[in-house]
Amino acid sequence: MVDNVTTELDADWIVWGIEARDPSRLTQPGIGARTEQALIEMCESAGCVYLGCVDDDSHDLTPEGTYYRWQVRIPQAEHRRRTENDVPFAVAALTDYLRSLLPDGVEDWFIRLDPDRTRRLAVSDAMREVYADLLRPVEDTLLGLRSDGAQQRAPLVNFWAADDDYLAGDYALWLAKDRTVGCAPRPWLVLNVGVVASAEWWTTPAGRDMTRFGHTPGSPVLLLPRPDSPVWKASITSGTSAAAGGVSARYEWQAGDGATLAERLGQELPALFPNLDASGGAGAFTFR
Repeated sequence: MVDNVTTELDADWIVWGIEARDPSRLTQPGIGARTEQALIEMCESAGCVYLGCVDDDSHDLTPEGTYYRWQVRIPQAEHRRRTENDVPFAVAALTDYLRSLLPDGVEDWFIRLDPDRTRRLAVSDAMREVYADLLRPVEDTLLGLRSDGAQQRAPLVNFWAADDDYLAGDYALWLAKDRTVGCAPRPWLVLNVGVVASAEWWTTPAGRDMTRFGHTPGSPVLLLPRPDSPVWKASITSGTSAAAGGVSARYEWQAGDGATLAERLGQELPALFPNLDASGGAGAFTFR
């Protein structure tokens, strides 16, 4: 089954979803993990980006019962190249592959354009471009220091909230496993970078939504429109969370320009976390 949207999106990249419903639970658990590498490679060969899978084996928690949903981001040109069933050829090829992996009896398939995620990712792309003078120096300095598999995780700009005045998002860069935590599984060290927003901004609708989504007031954020004369900020939390009864430490840096902030991070982060590996390399990922 294909759900069409009559209005064409004008974004450069379009998100499509492929969903299979399996109320009889015929599929072995873990289909998302089992298909990930193959879908990444298929998408890369077609000039697309694999976004991930919702692998829901819990029959009772959704109206559809057990279901699996894969999402892919395709360029506008591929979005317009359609099969006779009005599905982009790239999405049809992924669907055929996934059908071959799921058991006979899984017959309810839905292929959908996802306008909401398409627009959200387009805003995220715009934020990355507007803040390039901050993010590029940080990435040039830190991508080669990452370890523990963080090299395979793309730095993320995420659009989260909006009101009449601002679009708000954040930036996250995975660095390494936090070896200050003595027990497994160790959490990731994730660096957040952005602008210092005023205390008043955090009381606005967008600021309150950011808090609702788990952002602590005072943490670095990305805002559109970009503030005049911004002060750049980076932060990272290490150690067992206070909620778990342990001790956590939060480190913060501020600077007036991206190059200065990146230089400070490049000097101080390896001193704080010696497992950051100067020979690690940037790894393979896409920013799209």
